[in-house]
Amino acid sequence: MNEENLYLTTGLLYKNDIFFGSGVIFCSENTLFCLTAGHNLYGKNFDSTPDLNEWTVKDHHGDYHRLALMNGDLDFAKKNDIVLLQLECASTLENFICPKFFTAPKNPSHSLMFRAKYENSEDPVNRKKITYNGVCNGNKMHFICDIERSLLTDDLYSS
Repeated sequence: MNEENLYLTTGLLYKNDIFFGSGVIFCSENTLFCLTAGHNLYGKNFDSTPDLNEWTVKDHHGDYHRLALMNGDLDFAKKNDIVLLQLECASTLENFICPKFFTAPKNPSHSLMFRAKYENSEDPVNRKKITYNGVCNGNKMHFICDIERSLLTDDLYSS
């Protein structure tokens, strides 16, 4: 996926107008979704219960979309640190693309990319050339990667 298309898939999560994290926003089967880390909604210790009415997702046009539904539950989110949010589209679905989702590449010639927006950064950040090492604890959803330490620092130089 090229850089421009990556920009189109960035969704920024806000709780009561306060930035909480980022995710991948995409259209599938005439519905708008956002895939994000579970800790964004449940808290870092997974000890919060999200009220969907307090949350919105901002797209690349600056439009805010309310949460209609959260697919999954606390146990799944805690185990995999991921949730799928169904959004009420506040614009038109033609503004969005559907990226192709793949499993982790096992071929060293391919690499993964980490994309996130840090709280103090103006724009989302791409971290490329992350290589797959293998599964973690026998769970194909958790895998180990090699990444340069310098790529894991945010705009305040903390890891």
